[in-house]
Amino acid sequence: MYSLIPSDASGARLSVQERQRAVLEQMLSACASTSDVTDDGSDVWKVLIYDAAAREIIAPLLRVADLRARGVTLHMMLHSARHAIPDVPAVYLVAPTEENVRRICADSAKGMYASLWVNFTTRVSRELLETLAEGVAAAPVARQTNSLVAAPGAIARVYDMYADFLTLEDNLFSLNLPGLYTGLTATNVSNADVEACVNTIVDKLFCAIVTLAAVPVIRAQRGGPAQLVATLLERRIREHLIASNNIFSESGGSFSATAVTRPLLVIVDRSIDLSVMLHHTWTYQALAHDTLGLKLNRVTVPVKDAAGAMPGMPPPMKKRVFDLDKSDFFWAENAGLPFPKVAEAVETSLQRYKEEVADLNRTAGTVGENAIDPMTADVKDENTANKLAAAISSIPELTKKKRMIDLHTNIATALLDQIKDRGLDGYFQVEEELLTRPGTFDVGRVLALLRDARGTPTDKLRVFLIFYLCVDSATDAELSRCTAALQAAGCTDLRAYSYLKSIRAFTKSISSVPAAPLTTSSSIGSGYAASVLDTLSQVANNVNKLIISADKALAAARVVQTLMEQKGDTEILEGYLTLDPKAPKGSVGHAGKPAKEAILFVVGPGNYIEYQNCQDHVCSVVKQDGKNSTLVPNGKTLIYGATELCTGAEFLQQLHANGGPKPSPPVNGTGGSGALDRSNSTKL
Repeated sequence: MYSLIPSDASGARLSVQERQRAVLEQMLSACASTSDVTDDGSDVWKVLIYDAAAREIIAPLLRVADLRARGVTLHMMLHSARHAIPDVPAVYLVAPTEENVRRICADSAKGMYASLWVNFTTRVSRELLETLAEGVAAAPVARQTNSLVAAPGAIARVYDMYADFLTLEDNLFSLNLPGLYTGLTATNVSNADVEACVNTIVDKLFCAIVTLAAVPVIRAQRGGPAQLVATLLERRIREHLIASNNIFSESGGSFSATAVTRPLLVIVDRSIDLSVMLHHTWTYQALAHDTLGLKLNRVTVPVKDAAGAMPGMPPPMKKRVFDLDKSDFFWAENAGLPFPKVAEAVETSLQRYKEEVADLNRTAGTVGENAIDPMTADVKDENTANKLAAAISSIPELTKKKRMIDLHTNIATALLDQIKDRGLDGYFQVEEELLTRPGTFDVGRVLALLRDARGTPTDKLRVFLIFYLCVDSATDAELSRCTAALQAAGCTDLRAYSYLKSIRAFTKSISSVPAAPLTTSSSIGSGYAASVLDTLSQVANNVNKLIISADKALAAARVVQTLMEQKGDTEILEGYLTLDPKAPKGSVGHAGKPAKEAILFVVGPGNYIEYQNCQDHVCSVVKQDGKNSTLVPNGKTLIYGATELCTGAEFLQQLHANGGPKPSPPVNGTGGSGALDRSNSTKL
């Protein structure tokens, strides 16, 4: 039995995405042999087979071109109908389940591939290993040899990958456990359900720790699921450290078990700040997630189909899927910026592109609208020839840049439509003030939003719940007025509100932020009511009106910053449990020196708002340049993780589920006749 972890951990910077990509690349190259190289000697041709969970792990890390560069000619689902390719090895990446193991045994028995390199996403149990061994032994092709490549259909090797989590950026990962928050926090949940959820979290979080080759010092919020996760995780790491096949010592990386510098792992419960999960955001990446459904670094955007337009009719809309990751230079630079600045950046990039194209045309010999014929042009001059060659070589880069600009113009336009149609700028402004000045907030501003025609019922319920969570002084009369306005706006399902009322006395929040002066903001979306074709630069004209202030650190960012620096809020410093897997068993852990690297893990859902806020406030410092302030890196690294990344609407559904079964539809009359009120019915 083997475990596969990256052999090269060079560099002092923690990057969970690069580490997991290295694991997958090693997995694909493990089956290379001298007899199976490609024509150019780059790699062995192979087939990649995965299940649904593994497909999501691979998707943000390796595109089709990346797989092809590593010798993967075909990639298929495990349980799909597949043809035999008996002269090519197959690399499997699947979850360790009985169903998957039996399908692998069936592939082996049929001799589907030259050899089977089986990789389990996480640790496989002894029982499943025995099932695999028995299934292979019973197959007629099972002839084990001492050579690395056995008979056709034989199992060549079995790996524990410890890769059962999703990495979306260098500093962002998710355990991909949608809806698990309900299993942890619902009012009717049993102890067995909680225990099962915690064990699942520990299994997947341990995979992330192994992938990072890091033995962290653990600080955990006391008294809830975070403490349970921390205790079990510390025990799991300790068991591996004393084992003969210590997986942490195999990498020899700069963050291995023997390293002097060790990262800090901070584990918090979602209850530390519920309002951030309902917050309407204003940054580019978070807006794309909350309004366009950004998932696995891919976003689906409605765009105009000019080719399908009928004469005299507006062009129809079609949906296009775009990949967004750090290979996209615009996304890498602007993902965390407020949307008005992004709109300005789109205009700037487009203008710069036009200037580069004009310069290219001048260099290539274009005069006005008439290009010089290259067959008759005099290019005997060496300098002219060199310039022309340089101009031609720059065409692919300019083409790529134009494609990126068009992509982000489409995304920005789609976001602008959402902002305009739903009035999201108004929700953002009110919620920011709720988080900043809850003690002096006027309930009338919330009521105005609830009665506004713009915004979905979900938008209205989200802002009301933030008001309820932040304003302790809200009276019963004010809350009744708000709920009446919600019902009038079509929001009849208030189970989330009922749930929050039931737990409010037990939820200790530190989500209030330092007071900061707010500027009066006009509605950015309203400037586009006349036409969606107005230039995006008009948004940038309002750039100073809805910019997120640099001093608004959310609760999670303040906790991590305090624990990393070992100074500040004594309630945080003394209230968080300290566990050290390398300390003698039974000893009381000590926090140690200030940390430069940390991992923040939220037991419950997270989102891009909290992730970006942590990056801004933990890993950056504010640099003042006259009236302008910018964030510059401070040398610290923080990796953010959660059980899942979900939108405000998705989190609201989990709160609804915690509040009990969905209420029955209303009926006519008071006599209990049971007749449906057809005026409120919806056609399915």
